[in-house]
Amino acid sequence: MASTSTTAAGSSERQAFAGASAEELAEWLSGNGIAISSYGQGSAKSVAQLWEEVEAGETQLFMDTGRPLREVSVLNVLLRNSKGQTLYEAEQVLPNGARRRRGLPLSEKLLPGERWQEAAVRGVLEELGPVLPQEPQAGGVEVDEASMEESVETKESQSYPGLLSKYVCKRVSARVLSGLPEEDFSTEEERSDGILQHCWVWR
Repeated sequence: MASTSTTAAGSSERQAFAGASAEELAEWLSGNGIAISSYGQGSAKSVAQLWEEVEAGETQLFMDTGRPLREVSVLNVLLRNSKGQTLYEAEQVLPNGARRRRGLPLSEKLLPGERWQEAAVRGVLEELGPVLPQEPQAGGVEVDEASMEESVETKESQSYPGLLSKYVCKRVSARVLSGLPEEDFSTEEERSDGILQHCWVWR
């Protein structure tokens, strides 16, 4: 079920999760001390959603120093309006009505082999497409490549309780050339379990 990755001399052995289904993932998490009974409850995401991230290449899972570790490459896109305010996703309203606090700028997981410049444009069009002009084009997003900064943060995941997550974060400034609302707004995303609402605010 798991394969061992190469490690430097003197470092601890690290094993990558190599299961083939959400059921195997649930078994792997439970067998390594993660209480998944709360997954899919309240604001927590489900094991099936974590498996979707793994299948899409958005997330990698390892056994590292004796506990499961989730690794994600994330891009934060700082969008500003004419008043100099930055756009943040204040919260999400889940299909079950629960609310998940966010307080983050527009965020997108990088896909395998994807350049961060491409991810910035994709993230804007995917997340904000519903409020942009019909058939928005990639040329309508201007990315300030010189503004890119990178940081690494390791903390327990809010979406997957008990699962330590390492976030390799890139942050870049960008602007939408036309059509982005100047006031607070919301967008909706259709998912397999219903409609997810994103609540956006300017700060």
